Amino acid sequence: MTHDVATKSDTAIAEKGRAFTGIASGTGYSFLAALFGFTRKFYRRAVGDLAVEGDLRILDLGCGPGVLGFTVANRLSPGAVVHGIDLSEDQIRSASARSEGASIPCRMDFSIG
Repeated sequence: MTHDVATKSDTAIAEKGRAFTGIASGTGYSFLAALFGFTRKFYRRAVGDLAVEGDLRILDLGCGPGVLGFTVANRLSPGAVVHGIDLSEDQIRSASARSEGASIPCRMDFSIG
């Protein structure tokens, strides 16, 4: 019985990940999020005066295209790491593409999970 529960759970997770594909993923997601006020300005205000020091490891669960992770990453030291995890492969692909060549002081990694 436990195996059946795990299988149903895995299927539910996969379905949630597929919900953020097409227009609801990547730049499309960013556009839709902005319509509801989730802009870079929103995330900067949410982070506020957060003071982050040292070589920390930051985990961003449900990272989407990584906007919150990028906002926090800009306050970190070069030895720190931001790791974003999302159910949507499209969201992770978008976040990873944004991190390549981005001018941020620390490492950023993204994975599906």
